[in-house]
Amino acid sequence: MKQSVVAAFVVGLVCGIVLWPLALLKAPGAWQIAQQQVCQIVDGGRWVAKPGLCVKADCYLNGTCGQWAALPASVCSSVAQGDNLAKAYFEMGEPVSISDDAYHWRWHAASDEGPIAVVDGERIAAFTCSPPDGLASSQTDGGSLFGNFKLPFSDKRGNIMD
Repeated sequence: MKQSVVAAFVVGLVCGIVLWPLALLKAPGAWQIAQQQVCQIVDGGRWVAKPGLCVKADCYLNGTCGQWAALPASVCSSVAQGDNLAKAYFEMGEPVSISDDAYHWRWHAASDEGPIAVVDGERIAAFTCSPPDGLASSQTDGGSLFGNFKLPFSDKRGNIMD
């Protein structure tokens, strides 16, 4: 009797450890949420829901930042004078245009306005950023050339934030 109780406990434990996570990953959207969390927590990247990409902080070096469909107002506090150009690319994607040493981004596809970084070498010498009224200040990740998606993101402890 004692052995059968122990065996049942072991089987239950194995099912709980092995099968339960597998069942969760079969749930609609669970795999994407798991990928998103790995991207953000482990890789320090930004998850782009469509087409399912992780844009990492080294995207500037790799040429994989893409052009974000929309920028949140929070980029004004994320990028600053003195930052490396690579940080601006990670936070705002590839600029829509570069004129001499001025790099231009757009708030959204229908806008002609957006942040401007004047670059000296690989550093931002000046950063002009004035979001238009009504622009969302929360984290909004578009995807490189794929549209605008509001995604949850997590802090360094893995807590989901809106």
